[in-house]
Amino acid sequence: MSLSSLQCILQPADADHFLSNVYQHEMLHVPSDSEKFAALFSWQELNRMLRNQDLRYPRMRLQIANKAVARDQYLNEEFGQPSPLALSVSKLNHQLREGATLIINAVDLLHEPLAILVDELSRVFRTRVAANLYAGWRTSPASGIHRDDHGVIILQIDGKKHWRVYRNTEDLTVSAQDRTTANQPPLWDGFLNAGDILYIPREWPHVAIPCDEPTLHLTLSLFEYNAFNLLDWLATTRLKSSPAMRRCIPYLRGTIASQEGAAYLAELQTEITKALAEPSLLESFLEDNTWLVGDKARRFSGKASTKPLYGLPWSAMCHPLAGFKDNDTMLHMASPLGFEMATRDDRWIDISFDEQTFSFDWALLPVLAGFQTSLPISVADCFARWEPVVGRESLDALLNQLLANGILVLRPKQKSFLREEAYSIRS
Repeated sequence: MSLSSLQCILQPADADHFLSNVYQHEMLHVPSDSEKFAALFSWQELNRMLRNQDLRYPRMRLQIANKAVARDQYLNEEFGQPSPLALSVSKLNHQLREGATLIINAVDLLHEPLAILVDELSRVFRTRVAANLYAGWRTSPASGIHRDDHGVIILQIDGKKHWRVYRNTEDLTVSAQDRTTANQPPLWDGFLNAGDILYIPREWPHVAIPCDEPTLHLTLSLFEYNAFNLLDWLATTRLKSSPAMRRCIPYLRGTIASQEGAAYLAELQTEITKALAEPSLLESFLEDNTWLVGDKARRFSGKASTKPLYGLPWSAMCHPLAGFKDNDTMLHMASPLGFEMATRDDRWIDISFDEQTFSFDWALLPVLAGFQTSLPISVADCFARWEPVVGRESLDALLNQLLANGILVLRPKQKSFLREEAYSIRS
């Protein structure tokens, strides 16, 4: 697992320390250089999106003090309906001057540097990651004190913003507003300046307040797993063929309902307890790449999917790798979830990807296993690392097949969104 993208975000803090001691347990504020995220996103990029992208509601919206601004207050109307293609510049500017916050959800799907960052972070955190954009000008918060059902990492792109973060009381039956009364002062009350990051664990109440100046930040949402996801997965995998799970609930049996119902529940408890006792259950759950977290996860035939990378024009060629063996062109996993891999008869390795199965010789296992943790990698480094292990011809054939089937993609090497002279990553 490569931590380079997470390390870039957290600099000068340490990614390993964050994952081991902070993540899901404590909040973290990391001050940094004001130009840290200048190449990741900018006001100019936001202006391009507003001009060129079809930002339909609720993908893009304006919000102030927990209330959505009516669409006709910033969109022109065509044929009696607000037009998603016709933002009114004057109306939009007026609402923003009056204190509204501009919000664009899933902005990573609209901007390539963000898409790459989100894909790489989803591999680090082993869950779905998404990015939302928030732009404000005056002093009204978009939302009051609230809590999110997922962890967040805030990247302050430009300007500053006032944040208050409150420790979670663990009593989730009490609203975030009620849990942050005068008798519980904020755990952290401070400002994010350009280049700073702020990590807030799931369910920790917080509020963000603009400071009467332009402010732009990105929120990276980490849709972490919980017991609901585990039990949902368990019911459709380990317990799918269980007679007790498939049996109808006995609720129309008259006087014997209580006895029969008790026996039914006891049998269910035995089945579920047995399944939960499997030593490797959690690791199996995490390795099952057909699952993602969150109501917005896209699902096809019961399998979750993320927006894949594409490798045109090379992926549509007969030999996609031709001409790229000795340069810095990068090999990427098409999906941040990678691929499912299983061994068969101690002779074959089966890879499942995009509802298809591909078989490879057992000798290629070190390379395929390495791809799960080492990508992205340059073509040159790939051959330097694995040609001595499996031979040039076998490695060439493997890469061409993976590229042709869209499992891997070739992409030109891109500069880091961080200034390399200030934030070099230590190996």
